[in-house]
Amino acid sequence: MFLSPVFLLALPAAAIPVIIHLINRRRYRVKLWAAMRFVVPSSKRVARKLRLKQLLLLATRILLLLLLVLALARPFLSGHRILSIFSRDKPTAMIVLDNSLSMNCLQDGRSRLELAREACEGILERLPPGSSASLVLLSDRAETLFPKPITHLELVKTTLGQVEPGAGGTDLPRGIDAALDMVRQGRKLAADIYLVTDMQRNGWRMEDADGWSALRRKYAELEAKPLLRVVDVGAERKDNCALVSLEINPGRVRPSVPFEVEVVAEARGTAPGTKYFTLYLDGQKKSSVSAQNEGGSFRARFLVTVDAPGYHYGWVETDHDVLPEDDIRFFVVKTHDDTKVLCVDGEPSHEPFKGETDFLRVALDPAGGEEDYVDSPIQASVIRADALSERSLLGYEVIILANVRRPLPAVVDALERHVRDGGALIVFAGELCQLDRYNELMYAKAGGLLPARLTGIVEPEDPVTVSASESRHGLLEMIENPQKIKIRKYHGVEVDESDPSVSVVSRTSDGSPWLLERRYGKGTVYLVTVPCDADWSNFPLRPEYLPLLHKLIYTATGGSTHVLEVNDPIERDLEPGELGSEVIVRRPGEEGEAERLRGTKVLSFDRTGRAGIYTIEFRKGGRRSYCYYAFNPPREESRLEKATPDDVRDLLKGIPVEFSSGVPGRRQASAPGGREIWRLLLFGVLALVVTETWLAREMGGR
Repeated sequence: MFLSPVFLLALPAAAIPVIIHLINRRRYRVKLWAAMRFVVPSSKRVARKLRLKQLLLLATRILLLLLLVLALARPFLSGHRILSIFSRDKPTAMIVLDNSLSMNCLQDGRSRLELAREACEGILERLPPGSSASLVLLSDRAETLFPKPITHLELVKTTLGQVEPGAGGTDLPRGIDAALDMVRQGRKLAADIYLVTDMQRNGWRMEDADGWSALRRKYAELEAKPLLRVVDVGAERKDNCALVSLEINPGRVRPSVPFEVEVVAEARGTAPGTKYFTLYLDGQKKSSVSAQNEGGSFRARFLVTVDAPGYHYGWVETDHDVLPEDDIRFFVVKTHDDTKVLCVDGEPSHEPFKGETDFLRVALDPAGGEEDYVDSPIQASVIRADALSERSLLGYEVIILANVRRPLPAVVDALERHVRDGGALIVFAGELCQLDRYNELMYAKAGGLLPARLTGIVEPEDPVTVSASESRHGLLEMIENPQKIKIRKYHGVEVDESDPSVSVVSRTSDGSPWLLERRYGKGTVYLVTVPCDADWSNFPLRPEYLPLLHKLIYTATGGSTHVLEVNDPIERDLEPGELGSEVIVRRPGEEGEAERLRGTKVLSFDRTGRAGIYTIEFRKGGRRSYCYYAFNPPREESRLEKATPDDVRDLLKGIPVEFSSGVPGRRQASAPGGREIWRLLLFGVLALVVTETWLAREMGGR
């Protein structure tokens, strides 16, 4: 077999020396004379030697061209062990080790990752002498520990023993893709890919049809096709219970004011009737509660108070089971002063609940300032629309435009600066809104404030309701009965679906967006296509109105930016008091000196592969301040359902795959691959070049 057979078309070039030899042959006329009888015997002997050298030179040149063409065509032989001494293509094991969260699951008292390490060591031990290996760690990202396969297999074993359990998700296609890249770059013809995993169904990303198509195309383009050997180390488990969510209510915490921590645990398969939950705050145990199994889930609530201002961290954990890492969930809260909101009333009225912001003002401050009630964490100020141009926006975190007729250019400029610097803007569109002015001044595909273009008022024949099929930021969790919200009119919008900064938070039952979001600079803009009074809908009369508004404001002001998912980066502009500080990042479980970031204006840190609390310390002179980030594993990793070999074969159409449990057998691991012999042929070409040079010189000296 030839890997570059197109070069075989050059084989007729081997006839060139023969053609040149025939052209250069000279025919002599024989003429005898007396003195020649003494010379003839000697001339015949010389002619015979010269003819022999000419034939050797001709054969050398023909063979040289033949070997050169064959070397360029790259002959590939399999099973020829004698030729292996001239080849570097020894068997190579590309090991892809799954170290995602699910690999921490316990089986007979041992984790799946321990079993996977043993399987990898068995693969290495069964490789024949001279073989090479590489190692890729895989969770939701692929980490190539050896960019090129190495023959020092003991080093690979040592590295395996140092692999830490991961807390991230699983992306098995990404690991296969990384191994294929190494095969392509190294042109390894005897490579096998060993994917050592627990076969978690979620990790195969079966919904990613485009990703699998791209992977199959990459495999088809390889010159030599490696075999994918899937080593399954996971047993079927249906007895896992995981903490899947943790909510802080309200989302904005004030000093000395109680707030609620609510956690939900979901049972995967069998689960006890009662589970116990314990809350820790700033490293100290605060309280424990029990919860009952209700339809396969447990819900526990804690009431907590913090007195000191600044950041506070904590976690809730429950009884450990087969996967202890998902029995704990971390959180970070920051105590804030009251949130200051400026409400701009586009249609004020002296009659109760006839003004545009009357319902809004009551929802933001339900106690109405009465001392017998707990103060609202939101301080709302209401102004007329014509006073907005004279009002400074400094000190307000949220600006609400309630059916404002037309925004002035200077006002729009001030709103853009407000949002770009981290503030929030909420626009309630009503019948007074002049759409052409809004679209001209506040909407642009490339960077306007509004997330969509307003197209006009829509009045359906029958009232529509709020659809519960979409949810973002948990906003729709505030709406218990969306079908009871009746919307009689709304503004139609055109949304640029290709804009990554724009998203539809919720739609009506007829599919029209009614709540949209746009990220603008450091801040957020929300567009509500109905007014905040009861003219177009019964929403302000519903009990969901108050919690939804509060949740919307807490979300817009970024109350949960310090709670992230494992492997997400920490990115944050330093506050004025933090500039010029030495920044020290300490990961969970680290002891001794932590990582130092010097001379930075933006905090950027991506080594977040562990779940837990990350401590950020700012040192400036003799002062020290702290903030915290909480990292939790993806909830999908708690689902331990396994994919079947048939499922995987459907995804890997065109890619040969073998399945085994535990450590592969000796025959599988040590099966020799093919050998390229172009290096051997090149050695022959070099030898013939030397021979041809010597023969030509000998011929020329005669």
